[in-house]
Amino acid sequence: MLAIRESSNQPPTNSHLEDQPTQRLIQPEGSQGPDSAISLTQFFPFVLADSIGKRSEVRSIKRTHGLYTPAIDYWRLLRLQVVAFHQYGAGPGLDALDTAVELAHDSRRENYRQCVINYRRLLGRKQIDFIGEPRRGMWLAEGLQVRINPELHLSMNGTPRVVKLYFKTGKRHRLTQRTANPMLHLLDECHGHLGAPMVFDVFNGRAFSKTRVDVDFDPMLRAQAAAFVSLWQADPTPGLDQPKKEQKRVKETTDASHQSAA
Repeated sequence: MLAIRESSNQPPTNSHLEDQPTQRLIQPEGSQGPDSAISLTQFFPFVLADSIGKRSEVRSIKRTHGLYTPAIDYWRLLRLQVVAFHQYGAGPGLDALDTAVELAHDSRRENYRQCVINYRRLLGRKQIDFIGEPRRGMWLAEGLQVRINPELHLSMNGTPRVVKLYFKTGKRHRLTQRTANPMLHLLDECHGHLGAPMVFDVFNGRAFSKTRVDVDFDPMLRAQAAAFVSLWQADPTPGLDQPKKEQKRVKETTDASHQSAA
């Protein structure tokens, strides 16, 4: 397992970088996992899922792996506006958070509104200063590459913090301290030199920081990475990172097996 910090000549990490092609990963011999990185917020639903759910998570990621457009990123506008809110502060009239609600698509506006209410509640009366946007880090284990990209580097009441914004909805994605701890561990591995890691579960209005736990997360996360790669290899769904000829072959093989089973 290896945590990589981005060098200073690379661009700062923010959601704009998602519009650029992801770097291809040279796989270790025998590995047949994804050949480009997945995001931290893709990896952790897999980590938290049960055995059946893990297969569904891998299949969902594989279908769209390598494809990103801002239009299908439900939370992109709010992520950008949260960063702008801290970077530029509150001015006259609507601030960046209010603007996110105003500009949101009708189908998203109510969720955005609830998130903004919860986010303001999380901040409370803390003295918060914007330091910057952390550079992207990368976690490598068992042939899997995971982007570690917190959105904010803040000073909170004088303490430097590295903050990951978490927007997953639904009961099965709701964080607790126990389920947030592995994510905090990876943030600390890649960005702990900048400050203490925090995860803001924006949709549910909860903040998590690293606690002292008598758990070695490294072997557990390596095992999860190995399981992800194994399921990726076993799943017949053609991913977008496969050549078109290979996608066609997999589809024909799958269709033929379904027909023979019928």
